[in-house]
Amino acid sequence: MCFPMLFNMKIRDNDAQKPGQGTRLLFFVALVIGAFQFFHSGRADPPPPPTEPGIFLNAWHFNDTNFLSFWGDPPKAAAGLSLTASWEVNAVKILTTNSLLQYREIETNGVTTNIVCQNGTIYLWFLPNWNSGTGSGNYGRLLEMGAYTTNASIGWWSLYTDPNGTNIFFSGQTNGAGATFLTSSVSLNSNQWTFLALTYSPTNSFLYTNGTLCSTGLGSVYFPSPGVRGSNGFCVGGSLASQNLALGRFEWLRTYNYPLSANWVSNFYQAALVTYGGGSRPLGPLGGGCVTNVPVFLTNVVSSYDSIHGWTVTFSILGGTNAATPYDLFSTSTLAGNNITNSQWTWLGQGYTCNSYTFTNEPNTQAFFVVGDATIDPDGDGLSTAFERLVSKSDPTKADSDGDGLRDDWEFLWGTDPWHDDAVQSGQRTNYAYDPAGRLKQVTGKRTETLTIDGEGNVLSVSQ
Repeated sequence: MCFPMLFNMKIRDNDAQKPGQGTRLLFFVALVIGAFQFFHSGRADPPPPPTEPGIFLNAWHFNDTNFLSFWGDPPKAAAGLSLTASWEVNAVKILTTNSLLQYREIETNGVTTNIVCQNGTIYLWFLPNWNSGTGSGNYGRLLEMGAYTTNASIGWWSLYTDPNGTNIFFSGQTNGAGATFLTSSVSLNSNQWTFLALTYSPTNSFLYTNGTLCSTGLGSVYFPSPGVRGSNGFCVGGSLASQNLALGRFEWLRTYNYPLSANWVSNFYQAALVTYGGGSRPLGPLGGGCVTNVPVFLTNVVSSYDSIHGWTVTFSILGGTNAATPYDLFSTSTLAGNNITNSQWTWLGQGYTCNSYTFTNEPNTQAFFVVGDATIDPDGDGLSTAFERLVSKSDPTKADSDGDGLRDDWEFLWGTDPWHDDAVQSGQRTNYAYDPAGRLKQVTGKRTETLTIDGEGNVLSVSQ
């Protein structure tokens, strides 16, 4: 079987570049029945400018029922939430009166910081359940830390809408003082996703909608104390008391510990349009969601770097036959020759379509990924065709490639070569046989013997 040559398919990093390194290349390939299909995610945004001073902190894609973060951390509290199909995979819907989605400021490991109030960037996609002019009927919290009080006694920090949904505010309180840092008029629609990006520092703040600057404001100088932030964390789509609900759907919430540039914000928005659909917005829940009954492929590619997790790659599996079919995932850091089966690949595990997967501590230079149908096993040896071509290098049409009596899956598990008869390799065996007196003696070479047994299974004679 002939496979096409892999070349010139490049995906640049989306979030952060390791200091002192050039652009990292990621290659993604989809394996289908009988042939390989190449897939490029379509992301074309450039790497971050080399002068950017900070790092990507965390992200929440809301694809799974546990509402895990990009790094796999669960919410501090979650209630009254539901998932709905979206342009990436799923979005979280916050509509009911008891809804609560709360995350920690710093995870329990003491290492992963999710949000920073002094300097940072917040990205999120929002699809309201209302239109501007009607609004949610309350000051709907898109994101909030602490709690608003008339005397600023608790400490508060929030990005929120007015009751009519025609303005977005960024405000804070601490130690009896507070301010609205920024106010921006907006037009939000119930059938259209809007990309909101807030960047802030102690000296100024900026709000962008769909990649365009809408408003500038004061610096972020009022926010809850460390004690309040530590105990309350931050809430998405409402307050800690399940009040002031934004009444809508949220996708791809992301945080950084520094204010990203206007070019970065615009590029991120444009890349999302390229990846998830054209026009004025990504594909919404009525036009996208889980894709099946097409050749399986990898998409929604995100690569980032930090000193704790190294290079981290996240992508989604889409396509395939149905949600119950398992797919093998493979990776390698080197391609050899003009056929991808020439390289030695590593099996990463199995996944399912319409789900996202994250891999940390990836190679520093380049990485290649392949997805294959785990159910395609024509020789019935327990190894999929993709696994045999890429990892074990055995014959996918023969359960015992070398004919030595050991199936290929057993040879792989025990570390023997599926293409060599291990029984004739002196270093791979210890053979014994009966001598005429009925005693065991050690022999060399491959032995073929015939046993004669009685009706109870007792050995009557041995012939060679």
